[in-house]
Amino acid sequence: SVSQCIPWLVVFIIEYLAIIILNLITIIVLIKNQKLQRRSTYLIVHLAIVDLLVGAVSAPEKIKWMGSFCNLWSIGWKNPVLSLVFSFAFPLASLVNLTAISLERAHATFCPFKHRFMKKWVYAVIIILIWLIVAAWIGIIMMSNDFLIHFMMFSAFFILMSLTIVSYVEFLSFRLFFVLLLLLISFPYISIFVKVRFGHLLPNHSEAAARERKLTSTLFMVTLASMLAWLPMVIERNINAYYPHLVNRMFSGHIFRAVLLLCLGNSLVNPIIYAMRLPELRQDMMKIIFHRTSNRSNEGDTPL
Repeated sequence: SVSQCIPWLVVFIIEYLAIIILNLITIIVLIKNQKLQRRSTYLIVHLAIVDLLVGAVSAPEKIKWMGSFCNLWSIGWKNPVLSLVFSFAFPLASLVNLTAISLERAHATFCPFKHRFMKKWVYAVIIILIWLIVAAWIGIIMMSNDFLIHFMMFSAFFILMSLTIVSYVEFLSFRLFFVLLLLLISFPYISIFVKVRFGHLLPNHSEAAARERKLTSTLFMVTLASMLAWLPMVIERNINAYYPHLVNRMFSGHIFRAVLLLCLGNSLVNPIIYAMRLPELRQDMMKIIFHRTSNRSNEGDTPL
């Protein structure tokens, strides 16, 4: 009903505005602060840009869909394929970017000297590959004659697979996609943990080495939060596809909106984790939010 939809719309609008504002502040800080302008932060800046697009582009499509579904307005989808692309391309790009970050952190841990001298063009190639993967997924959707293919199974960087499926296994590709992506994201961090916990590490007492370790742990927290935010959506979609009788139809709409709110909330939690873990980033973000002057910054924090 309309009375039930309006509170959800208000919550979604608040979340999307927060996503836009916090990620925009994060981008400004990362670009303006020279101490944060290192190769290791290139993918973080790109992730913040993608998360900003989630709030600025994907959000209006989902709000438009929700309002139309609740009969609040009758705008509808003039181009349903384009609307589907706008709704899912940027959240998907965020996940692929997290995969790239996990692999980059593994390279920094296992090959620290090679990683230290990596050229900027390598990061440019990684970002291009991220969007090529997303573009390939978009192309498959736009070439399809219906919406039986909503999500394509793929793995980041080197493997791109698509599976055309009939309606009774409509969500199989989404499930396999998420499992593959989960493995690709998890394996590098598991390897890093084993290396740090049980492996032989070269002595590294430098500030740069400590900074890299802290950045790795911070990005692990960002990745873990994002995967946990996506997991309820995967579970809900599979239950809805294979065991619809388990969900009360009266509450199915509320359940979907709740998991969607949580899923897209991963674009909101990322800058919050950055601010909690990285003192210099936090200080500059607080200056922008509260218009603090530089002489009021907390000098007791450990620099990034």
